[in-house]
Amino acid sequence: ILNDPNLNLNDPNFREELLKYNVQDCITLYQVLYKFNEFIFNKWHINIHNSPTLPSLTQRLWLTHYLPKDLDIGVFAGIIYNNIRQSYTGGHTDVYIPRGTNIYSYDINSLYPFAMLNYDMPIGKPTYFEGDITKIKKSSEYLGFFDVTLEINESINRPVLQFKYNNKTIAGVGHIRTWMFSEELFNAVKLQDIKYTIHKGYYFNRGNIFKNFVSDLYQLRLNFNKTHPMNMIAKLLMNSLYGKFGQSPYLPKNIIVDT
Repeated sequence: ILNDPNLNLNDPNFREELLKYNVQDCITLYQVLYKFNEFIFNKWHINIHNSPTLPSLTQRLWLTHYLPKDLDIGVFAGIIYNNIRQSYTGGHTDVYIPRGTNIYSYDINSLYPFAMLNYDMPIGKPTYFEGDITKIKKSSEYLGFFDVTLEINESINRPVLQFKYNNKTIAGVGHIRTWMFSEELFNAVKLQDIKYTIHKGYYFNRGNIFKNFVSDLYQLRLNFNKTHPMNMIAKLLMNSLYGKFGQSPYLPKNIIVDT
């Protein structure tokens, strides 16, 4: 509309209609936020005004109502954070040429919340070690982050193990030294021809810390069909928490300086 050459922005009628539209837009947004705040407060007694984003709101919900008693959640910076961060690569995505016959397609329902519900997470304070920890501790006793040398068979056509290389995330083959999360490494070794040497790292205790959070929100989602806004709200809340635990502690700072 604004590119219409016949449009006169100074036309009083146009200005009146535009203002009317803007007012209605603001009223609608206010009503949505009001209802959302009302829902969050009635269910969890939390005001959304203290949380600028949906992930920060879900973190507040978890800390307030679902944090297990006496659980020590570490917040790390410096060398510990920098080392562990290198093992954090995100989801694995492959691209293939879409051709074939008798192909079945599957959509996994709430995959990330499913993992949060059923699997242990690293908890407590990290313990630094040097050498091969697998020789002194069973993998079921800890979750770790390793400085490791990988030997991935170059004949592997579709490698599953992701790692950082030159500040990029790749799933490659050959010889590489990098940081890996223990579960990613041990799982990949079961699937493909991969040898590794652990040099040092950190290990944590294991604990299921999201079960009640995910169970409550998934049940809330099941109470509404997919066309209902509450179904989407429950889904977004479920999927907005885990990323906060990988958030960088190094926040941008804006400073006004003279010349």
